[in-house]
Amino acid sequence: MKKIIYIALIIGFNTSVFAQQESQFTQFYMNPYLFNPAASGMTSVIDLNMGFRQQWAGIDGAPRSFFATGHSQIKIGKKADQVLQEFRPTGAFFASPDVSTGGTKHVVGGRAFTDQIGPFNKTNLGASYAFHFPLISEINMSFGLSAGWSNYGLRTAGIKLHQQEDGVYANLISSGGNQNFFDMQAGSMIYHKYFEVGYSMTQMINNRFVVDNLTTDSRFERHHFVYLAGNIDFNENWIVSPALFMRSVKNVPLNFEGAIRLQYKKMAWLGVGYRNTNTLTISAGANFAKNFRIGYSFDAGLGSYSAIQSGGSHEVLIGFVLGKNRKLEKELDKSVKEAE
Repeated sequence: MKKIIYIALIIGFNTSVFAQQESQFTQFYMNPYLFNPAASGMTSVIDLNMGFRQQWAGIDGAPRSFFATGHSQIKIGKKADQVLQEFRPTGAFFASPDVSTGGTKHVVGGRAFTDQIGPFNKTNLGASYAFHFPLISEINMSFGLSAGWSNYGLRTAGIKLHQQEDGVYANLISSGGNQNFFDMQAGSMIYHKYFEVGYSMTQMINNRFVVDNLTTDSRFERHHFVYLAGNIDFNENWIVSPALFMRSVKNVPLNFEGAIRLQYKKMAWLGVGYRNTNTLTISAGANFAKNFRIGYSFDAGLGSYSAIQSGGSHEVLIGFVLGKNRKLEKELDKSVKEAE
């Protein structure tokens, strides 16, 4: 029965349908590449991530998001230096790799995600390229561009119409309930070991929504993102990491959220945050087993929102970090030969 609410959005195809925010993730500081292609390659390792978010658990048709991303520096030119750093940690836990600055980088990446909101479904597959260069000592700047395929569709199973004879809905079904389109996003970053500042834009082309070959007045609106994060070292063990994330899109109020994490040796962390939809967020995570990273967050509504979000929102992120594998035997043989 609750899916009836969502079908009201279809009737008339008003602009507000497509002015809604894109996917939101509480652990935005763990994978800024999701919303900014220029955030790829800030560390000199191969960074792979995947995750799942269930928003408003317990509500039928509530938003669900799945994503997978990956990016790495690449070597261009025979004279180029090795682009990946050695990353072979030992022990049960490991420290997150440091941001690398001071040189130029070429970075490629890709992302895939899908959002399900009631009967609506959006899927995106894209590839990216970013160029990094030093502004001044230990501060780099990057520009990134991503392009790919998007699909916006409707899952008709279980939908109940308020008006059984709805011409708009009939046109949508006759078109297969799907629209495929080319999409792009772009962004820039300025980063240092102790701070990151970024701006990006998604759905740059501002495509119109098409129903049964009829172009409507509704658009996939451009979304603007601003991201700020920092690291404050208290001593050799403890780091405090504040972060702020803002989203802006036409016809929707500004959305922002802030978080602060306490990190132990860059191996494990606890965080707390607040979103201006009157939401409290709690997160935790750790790096373990040489290459794996895992993070979990829980969102709880406050005040009047607590009834809507009675089950809260859950988010899980799993990462995998790869670096250069040193061939120690060959290096030793080379050293012996050079000594001779």
